[in-house]
Amino acid sequence: MIDTLRPITPAKDTIQFSQCVLRTYHKLRTGQYQVRLQYGKQVFFLPIFIYNATNTPPVGRIENELQPTTIQLENYPNPFANETMIKYYLPQTTNGFLIIRNVMGEEIQSIAIQADKGWHEYPLNTAQWTNGLYFCTLYVEGKVITRKLLVIR
Repeated sequence: MIDTLRPITPAKDTIQFSQCVLRTYHKLRTGQYQVRLQYGKQVFFLPIFIYNATNTPPVGRIENELQPTTIQLENYPNPFANETMIKYYLPQTTNGFLIIRNVMGEEIQSIAIQADKGWHEYPLNTAQWTNGLYFCTLYVEGKVITRKLLVIR
């Protein structure tokens, strides 16, 4: 139950989701609906309006609208034994570097990136590495983003 309503401040109250899925189990008609969004223990009800509803949703358009606007860097699985998949998002076609370092700051591996806008994956084989903590850093567009990698055998 919502006790009070307050105006939202976009800079303060914005939550960015890496993936969003909208599923409908019945045909929607043009009109106003409410979407229930749960983030942790918080529940939000968002008003939406469906225009020109058809049986086939505009998947391509929705997919493009949900893309991040800044560089992203992920890896899975983490922790891992011999191989992990580095996944990164570029908001525009660009060049950059993906550099792996150990906890001492020594460069273990360097990968040059020349890629188009969108999500990209790079399989990282760590069979020759020792157990421990590593850092994966993406340098693109003058921006830097770092993620921890944990090798456990």
